[in-house]
Amino acid sequence: MIAAAYQNGNEKIFYVFPVDDTEFSSGSPQIMDIGNSTSPITHPWKLYSMNTYPEGYRPFILTQGSPTRQIILCKYMDGKINRVGSYGDKFLSSSTGPIELSLGNFDEDGIEDIFIFSNGPNPAGYFVFSDGSEENTGLNNYPRLRLLYNSGVDLNFDGTDDLLMIGRTGVLMSNIWETDSISLSDSNIQNISVNLDNGLVNLTSINQIGEIGHYIIDP
Repeated sequence: MIAAAYQNGNEKIFYVFPVDDTEFSSGSPQIMDIGNSTSPITHPWKLYSMNTYPEGYRPFILTQGSPTRQIILCKYMDGKINRVGSYGDKFLSSSTGPIELSLGNFDEDGIEDIFIFSNGPNPAGYFVFSDGSEENTGLNNYPRLRLLYNSGVDLNFDGTDDLLMIGRTGVLMSNIWETDSISLSDSNIQNISVNLDNGLVNLTSINQIGEIGHYIIDP
């Protein structure tokens, strides 16, 4: 298990916890920095686990916050974490705000793609597809978000994933609904989990004080 935390400018931001066969942590973590990086990585924001590669390892993504926003592809192997790539460099240089990601099959090839959301005063979105192509997405009428769900969800059952978002006023939004939204009963949602069942969306939320909400939505 890997976690990351800000360490007052120290580059040793990663905590690698050993886990047993039941996937419970046992023992003290290793504390380490990231190898093969050309610039200091000292302001970790979030970690995103990716699908397992054909070579047998499972990479993950680290997002770094201001002042040097980055989206870094990482590989943990042989007791070390190395930088093996990055995403969206041009997009990040032309946008502002906290970075949020959603991973899913956003085209028709069935391979994991990445959606980057820059949650600034003028929200902006950007797709990075598995074939290396990239695409801006129009979010001109979108407000700043409370959260972007970190996994794509095939809301209309067309074989490709869609984006799911929570606005700051507690409304559920998706890129396929354009400016339409669904009002939820809680305006302070901090995280959600989603699963699909017989054409319905089952959404579970948790708010700032730990209250759990359950919603069944017909998209």
